[in-house]
Amino acid sequence: MSGQQESVASAACCPELARWSERIAFLVACVAVGGSLYLTLGLGLTACPLCLYQRLLAMSVVAVLLSGWLFVQSPGRGLSVLAFPLSVGGLTVALFHAWKDWQQAMVCPLGVFGLGTAPQQSAVVFAVQTLLLLVSILSGAGRQVWLTRGVPAVLMLAIIGGVMAYGMIRTGPPPQGGATAKELLEKRDSYQLQVCTPVKPGVQTPPRPKTLSPGTSQE
Repeated sequence: MSGQQESVASAACCPELARWSERIAFLVACVAVGGSLYLTLGLGLTACPLCLYQRLLAMSVVAVLLSGWLFVQSPGRGLSVLAFPLSVGGLTVALFHAWKDWQQAMVCPLGVFGLGTAPQQSAVVFAVQTLLLLVSILSGAGRQVWLTRGVPAVLMLAIIGGVMAYGMIRTGPPPQGGATAKELLEKRDSYQLQVCTPVKPGVQTPPRPKTLSPGTSQE
């Protein structure tokens, strides 16, 4: 293959799409970080361990893209590859968190503007961010890259993100506290729930013993 043919094969498929997808993904990550900090600093909510993992991964995406643009290369030149596993990890943790909330294994506070719970909002933001980074990777890679290692490489990046999320979920400290689902849902609906709280089964009052009338015996 001649030098010109190699250049064509390695050239990005859609460089403009790669650049803009990466830029928008960065803005989405900034929104995720800002929303997470607003819930704590603005609304006074306390972040549980799962919330902190998602915040950390969103901040990591911002740091990777911004530092890469400032000191390495311009948007759309491959930095999405570095941010993609972090975004997949955040999406995995967010989906697990939202699933726990949906199953009422825990009850989580409402998110920004009360549009769903905090983990539900996080899952949506991470899903959009991950999709944009994937689009940037796909459109920024050349034909030769995809013919040699494209799809397996993307799958490996996704697996790395999933493994990171699994490690965080399995080894992190459990949320503290606990109450019945009814109590927690009432507190959430009245904006009094300050932290994601595990649900404990309600304590049932034991039945009172039957009063025996005079002259009768207990069987």
